[in-house]
Amino acid sequence: MTEMMMLIDPSRCTGCRGCQVACKQWHNLPAVATTFTGDYQNPPDFDGNTLALVRYEEHPQDGFAVAWLMTHDKCRHCAEPACRDELPPGTVHIDPSGAVIFTDQAQAELEHVRESCPFAVPGRNEQTGAIVKCRLCVDRTVDGLEPACAKTCPTGAITWGELPTMMQTARDRCAQLKQQGRYRREKIRLFPDEVFVSHVRWIVLDDPDKHGLRGDF
Repeated sequence: MTEMMMLIDPSRCTGCRGCQVACKQWHNLPAVATTFTGDYQNPPDFDGNTLALVRYEEHPQDGFAVAWLMTHDKCRHCAEPACRDELPPGTVHIDPSGAVIFTDQAQAELEHVRESCPFAVPGRNEQTGAIVKCRLCVDRTVDGLEPACAKTCPTGAITWGELPTMMQTARDRCAQLKQQGRYRREKIRLFPDEVFVSHVRWIVLDDPDKHGLRGDF
């Protein structure tokens, strides 16, 4: 299988959370009981039963206007995953597609694993004790299917394809968004940047933290 890449384009996201639901359905993960905290972010972060979620970020504008940035978030599937150093040998595998896979034996101190990850993604399955995160639906992609989140996205905010093709698509989309003038041209870029090799990338429309995305790349 060739190297693949997922591209996430927040400019097309409507915040429907279909990706969140599809992820839970495919992986047979339960819903998480949450408490209303005054905003639309739900659940608040990754956990042992939430491997992907939509970040809701409100940014006040002039008057009473509010600008929304709604962004699908998940593991970046780094080419050189730092989390691997904190997990037992043989419990982290890199699929030919580029997906970084934790086995059920990937058990360690969650705090150490999260601190090693520049994006603070991994969680713990409280039933099994295993450290978990997005697997890029490797059990689907090995059969030529899209990851569940990309398959269900109704607006094309999440797309999947061969890495060189997706990188060119990302560059073209960045250029298109800059021409449209809807967002600040100097803020539109790929995240992580092209120097950092990963198999999930975003087209950010502002600073990554304004999207709720962690990491400075």
